[in-house]
Amino acid sequence: MCIRDRRGQYYTIAQKNVFVFGGGQSEENNSYLEPDDEKSWIKELPTDEELEEGLRNLEQHGNEADFIISYEPPARMIEFIDIGTISRNHINTYLDKVLDTAKFKMWYFGKRHINKLIPPRYRCIFDAVDVADDTRLPKQKKQKPEKVKKEKPEKKTKKDKTAGEED
Repeated sequence: MCIRDRRGQYYTIAQKNVFVFGGGQSEENNSYLEPDDEKSWIKELPTDEELEEGLRNLEQHGNEADFIISYEPPARMIEFIDIGTISRNHINTYLDKVLDTAKFKMWYFGKRHINKLIPPRYRCIFDAVDVADDTRLPKQKKQKPEKVKKEKPEKKTKKDKTAGEED
């Protein structure tokens, strides 16, 4: 899925409601104390305002979404990924709050760069293609383009021809 998301927002895609929350903590640097221009990872972290906005948006939509898409997994999913590390961060903990309050059909996340289904409703996605839903949108009727009538130049009558000669 290629969506440049705004954190904690809802989208309607193919008549399905999708809650997205991008951003995550870099595995390469756990020193978040003094950001500088060389540390682009600081921009990956959601702000407190974005975290709050996500929960507000979730509540405004009745705490329901057909699908949830995030970069990080909820903290409770980390142990099921089985990648040798169980490091957790504040974003994983935040997503646990989403997990506790939201009703959803499937949750997709991609940080771990593996493809793994975690039954019944979680999918770690890296380079796989997953059919999220078998919903078929009704075919739209093709509208025929309107034909533009070309205006034909008026034919000159004998009177018009002779009138021009009299001038």
